[in-house]
Amino acid sequence: MKSLVHSSVPESFNTMPASVYVVEDFAELPFDVSRHSEALNSFAALNLAPESIRPALRARDLVFVRFPSCKFRIGVTGDPELWESSEIDKGCIAFEQIYQADDSIQAEQIRAEVERYFLRHYPGCTLSSTYELEAANPTGNCVYVACYPSDD
Repeated sequence: MKSLVHSSVPESFNTMPASVYVVEDFAELPFDVSRHSEALNSFAALNLAPESIRPALRARDLVFVRFPSCKFRIGVTGDPELWESSEIDKGCIAFEQIYQADDSIQAEQIRAEVERYFLRHYPGCTLSSTYELEAANPTGNCVYVACYPSDD
């Protein structure tokens, strides 16, 4: 007997794609990547650029594990030491460089990819980086995360 149920939706549409990333691929990172295994699936689902995965994991470890209740900003600067000092003056509780790019274009691409993940998964905690487009050095190649106390 033939089934009366017919679906015109392709089978691949009904299932979430398997992650192309595994924890073991990131064993060189200086933290327990297994705490972020579900993020690897999210990175794959969002189709994050492969060169953005390690910086995204570094950022996620900072804001998910070490400073879990913070608000944060992802940005680009040409002078991370000077920018960190400036951010600390604004109340920054943690500042970490997550990627050193070859040039400002690559740095901005990595920043945008990492921010895209966080805006999707941590929308209330991710602060806008638009003010930095005016204030930051346009030739910056250091991608960073600056954390601030939450309003709670």
